[in-house]
Amino acid sequence: MNTSTDRNDAKRLNLRLPTGCRRRFLLAAFFSAIVYILLYCVLSMNGSYAPTAVGLEGVITYDWAPLGFYKFHPRTGNYTRRDVGWNSFMIWSFCPLWYIDIRLVHPFSTDGRAAFERMKR
Repeated sequence: MNTSTDRNDAKRLNLRLPTGCRRRFLLAAFFSAIVYILLYCVLSMNGSYAPTAVGLEGVITYDWAPLGFYKFHPRTGNYTRRDVGWNSFMIWSFCPLWYIDIRLVHPFSTDGRAAFERMKR
């Protein structure tokens, strides 16, 4: 086997161990991912079910909404659509984790109490 060819292939593919700046970048990326996941877990622990689909007879389905994902801030008796609804910035910021959460941990509910009944069993 020709070792010079192997070295040239390694140089061409840039297969080196992370050193210096790369190592710091990888550590920063790793810790940022850990903080991102932990922050979502804290928000999800303080979440609740919020209306997703509303029909003529009221709420049809509820989806899981971690803290800050659904806003309901009536200022007075008269509130507008801006005061109530889903916070799209939070949803897009945590989209991958929220999608996994609503598919595996907190599936949609038609009565808003399904998750609590499942926990009691």
